[in-house]
Amino acid sequence: MLQKIRSLFTKPEGISVGDLRAHRWHTEEPSRSFNPNVPTMLSEYERRMLHWFASRAYTGRGDIADLGCFLGGSTVSLAQGLADNPRGPFGRRIIHSFDMFVCPQDPYTEDLIGDTKRPGDSVLDLYEANVGQHSHLVRTYAGDLLEQKYEGRDLEILFIDVAKTVDLNDFILDNFLSRTLKSGAIVIHQDYNHAWLPWVHWTANALRPYSDFICDQEGSRVQFLRERPPRHVLKQCRSDGMSFEDRCAVLADEIARNENRYSAALVAMGLAWFTFLHKGASAGLDLLNPDQQPLLREPWIPDQVAEMRKWMTTWKDIHGYNRYHETFFSPVGAEGRYLAG
Repeated sequence: MLQKIRSLFTKPEGISVGDLRAHRWHTEEPSRSFNPNVPTMLSEYERRMLHWFASRAYTGRGDIADLGCFLGGSTVSLAQGLADNPRGPFGRRIIHSFDMFVCPQDPYTEDLIGDTKRPGDSVLDLYEANVGQHSHLVRTYAGDLLEQKYEGRDLEILFIDVAKTVDLNDFILDNFLSRTLKSGAIVIHQDYNHAWLPWVHWTANALRPYSDFICDQEGSRVQFLRERPPRHVLKQCRSDGMSFEDRCAVLADEIARNENRYSAALVAMGLAWFTFLHKGASAGLDLLNPDQQPLLREPWIPDQVAEMRKWMTTWKDIHGYNRYHETFFSPVGAEGRYLAG
């Protein structure tokens, strides 16, 4: 009882922005050597980063959301981090893991899953086997995220690897970013350094006034929230929260303010993709022209630009894009629209 009373008047021990920016998952054990044998699309360094966040940055003030855990690569990284956290044991299910847990048609993920599953089959059993000894730390939510209800505490760590459609991103804004701690939450946008999901870029931009940039680690961008964004900011960030022109201005701002040129070039491609989805191939292809966006002259970007140019030319507009994805995802069901409007 005395400990509980003291906790009401004691600021919880937290991690500094400087500590987060030091990338100690590259140098500190056990994170530096952490390499679980779990099939995953996350890089080795992303898994080490998640382990370090859970083992060194996590204080126990809130819970952890693991959005898009697939076969459990992110889940195991976070759970083993909690097991290695000197503040533990925490005595509750801290990690809330969400996924469809369905085998897609994608050949890359089929290679990870193996030949025991066909498109449309459940992979929940594979996830549960991988999570195994850490199941006492995890609450699992299987099915369409849009039909789920988060039932945990406010979030101290929010890992987002499921914002593949604008509807899913809106749901995350309404139900997870609105539930971060009032101060001191870590947000990881795993798809930030990808050009095809511009709603991830504008969401990270909306968090800028309330956060500190920590790092880009492979596909992931990490932001540390000094304070929870107000609800009206999150509402405006939704796909229906502003006009096409205003959204393009936000993406242009994210390009201009970006912390590294690689990410800025990918957001520039995201602006071109967003324009294609709204205005068609001609307008999108114009913005893939390096004369329009000089960042696309960077030496690491031409192959990605060529790939995007190919698909804009093939699909022609949002209708062609949606037809392709409805066919591609038909065994498992597409989660929501691919574009608002």
